[in-house]
Amino acid sequence: MIPATDRLESTAAYGRARSDIYALLAALLMQPPSAVVLEGIQSLDVEEALPQRLHAALVMLREAGRSYSPAEIELEFRELFIGLGCGEIVPFASWYRERRLMGGPLAELRGDLRGLGLCRCEGACEPEDHAGVLCEILAMISRADSGVSLETQGSFFKTHALPWLPRFFRDLKQLRGAAFYRDVGIPGEVFMNTEERYLSPTEFTGDAP
Repeated sequence: MIPATDRLESTAAYGRARSDIYALLAALLMQPPSAVVLEGIQSLDVEEALPQRLHAALVMLREAGRSYSPAEIELEFRELFIGLGCGEIVPFASWYRERRLMGGPLAELRGDLRGLGLCRCEGACEPEDHAGVLCEILAMISRADSGVSLETQGSFFKTHALPWLPRFFRDLKQLRGAAFYRDVGIPGEVFMNTEERYLSPTEFTGDAP
């Protein structure tokens, strides 16, 4: 049984929100949020029809955005993701899945991106298996006008996101130095769990997963 707080009462409302949530996570994971991004978080309009746990987590993120300054968040970002040589967390699929950088998950991801007609932006700093870059890719393919079917989205998500991103967000919210980013990890993990169900065929048949 799915808890009532996790049910997708309106798949249409959730479907409209998916790309924006991915884009928000991407913006927060790729670099410290600018004042403009932080203002957007502070005025975040959270869809009431979203599953209750996801709705509550996004509201918490909005409140966190009102509690910290851009300078405080930038310092936290650098300590968590960069540090002196290495931060508290390494946000790459290859590291999470193979404990090495630039490994098999990155090569597999690049192959599937070519199949979707997507390529690395010129001048991009991070490899494609960075958590923020992967969320940016998922934001692109989940847009209503992307032309990518839900079946293809589901296959891509299960291959490249599900094996590690839920664990990454769970780790992020538990980091010793996480304050603002604790409230990024919480909606990130809840969203990943919701995506897994949304992209499952049983979600549309009414059968219990």
